[in-house]
Amino acid sequence: MKRRILCLMASLLLCGAASAQNGWDTNPNSHNWSSNTPIVATVSIEGIAQTGLTNLTLGAFAGDELRGRANVANHSVVNNSVANDQFWIQVFYNYNTTEAISFKLYDAATQTEYSTCAVTKPTQDEGWGTYANPIELNFTNAPQTETQTIVLAAGWNWVSFNVVADDLLAQLEAGLGDNGIMIEGRDGTTENLGDGFWLGDLDDFGIELNQMYFIQTTTECEIAVQGMLANSTEFEITINPGWNWIGFPMNEELTILNVEGFEPEENDLIEGSDGVAEYLGDDFWLGEIDTLIPGHGYMYFSNSNQIKTLRFQVGAKNRH
Repeated sequence: MKRRILCLMASLLLCGAASAQNGWDTNPNSHNWSSNTPIVATVSIEGIAQTGLTNLTLGAFAGDELRGRANVANHSVVNNSVANDQFWIQVFYNYNTTEAISFKLYDAATQTEYSTCAVTKPTQDEGWGTYANPIELNFTNAPQTETQTIVLAAGWNWVSFNVVADDLLAQLEAGLGDNGIMIEGRDGTTENLGDGFWLGDLDDFGIELNQMYFIQTTTECEIAVQGMLANSTEFEITINPGWNWIGFPMNEELTILNVEGFEPEENDLIEGSDGVAEYLGDDFWLGEIDTLIPGHGYMYFSNSNQIKTLRFQVGAKNRH
């Protein structure tokens, strides 16, 4: 019965996507992807449940790429349950890849696009939500605050950040407290002089998401910083010949440097706190590092005599 319901949903979703009218210019092309998953959702705006959905369109995205969209489901009854206050949407992806799906809501009446969304996802084995138990999407105009938590070992740690805040360095210093000894960046350092007082030229630069930092601590501890979740499509890292300090602004693991548009040179190196990997050509790296991990910082050695650009994207697909 469940499979029959999912098949019915798929046919309705595809029909809805084909006739959608909204603020996004393109339709997701189902032929570009090997798999799909159905999503049944109710929506709220600023905590107020939306029941008159005529002017609203829901889009599902991987990074900035539209993967599914639908207007309100204009079907009247499914198994004697009225579902006209729900969106039924089909999201396309490539099988065996992990992609972060986010949602946007477009209101044609006010020409407003909501891109900050909190998701309440029910536990189930197929798709996201059913007509009887939809996921809840709560959209807001306010920037969404995220917390990044990093566990530090005693001694030196290689660290990077994926949240944006003007006071990130101050948060970091306060969070370290008496456990902190020094924070070192590519352009400067700051040292803990005690009683909550830090001094150094790193204050002139602050924390940048495209850089890694060394943090020295007296003991194992945990720090948490808050800010807006980084939209990693905004971040470009310049790779110069020789050694580079690189941050990792994503909030999900990525197979080592499988980034669209970036071609390593043979014998390039990437080094982290857990080891080193060397690029041997043909998309093959050899060494202790298999994945780039959120919160970790890295050193990259480029054998090229040219300056390159490394662009991180949410949901970047692994290459094999």
